[in-house]
Amino acid sequence: MIVIDNIDRASADNIIFLFKVIGAIFDIPRLTYVLAYDPKRMDSIMSESLKINPKYIEKIVKQVISIPTMQSSSLRSVYSVCFDNLLSYYGVDDKTIEECDFIKDYICHRITDLRQYKRMINSVFPIVLTDKSGLCVSHLLAIHVLKFCEYDIYHTIYNNKKYFISSDVMYDRDLAFRGGQDTFDKRIKVFFDELSEKYSPESMKLLRIVISICQRIFGQNRILIILQ
Repeated sequence: MIVIDNIDRASADNIIFLFKVIGAIFDIPRLTYVLAYDPKRMDSIMSESLKINPKYIEKIVKQVISIPTMQSSSLRSVYSVCFDNLLSYYGVDDKTIEECDFIKDYICHRITDLRQYKRMINSVFPIVLTDKSGLCVSHLLAIHVLKFCEYDIYHTIYNNKKYFISSDVMYDRDLAFRGGQDTFDKRIKVFFDELSEKYSPESMKLLRIVISICQRIFGQNRILIILQ
């Protein structure tokens, strides 16, 4: 048996060449080829790029095995087990792992593809779980997951740090100069209302959990997370 994956990602000329080779040259007795591809994408390549009737594939493929889309409940189970096992592998204690449940909820809403989930954990987990700054693991992980899933909102936070810092000498003096806390709180409320209209409810919920200044604006008692 020979497995050929991601055929639909190859160039149109290479795809038709592969099919011709399998059908005419390497049609060897007792040898089975397993061809993995997205049928909709393949039909598009055949009809639009190659100007070939998509039914041409029927001459090559003798049996079609459809792989159904994973149900959301099963996907959540896979995400959860993988997520918890990775945290445990990096030495995170059980209490902190439990505190990260809200991140898993966010991931399940934002990531519906296992390949993207794999990219996310490979990109985010090594950075966060080897961090020695002493910051809250669950909140640091949440911010980096947000950065991966919705970079625009992360970039907005980075460029508007003054609205996300709870207490700082420089910013406190700036507040006094610009009219005091009440005036600043009103600007923060307007700023967050604009964010809520622009970004997904899941992303805003995550922000309201990890950003400490939301305690004053949204009535939630959380700690400060530092953007790097």
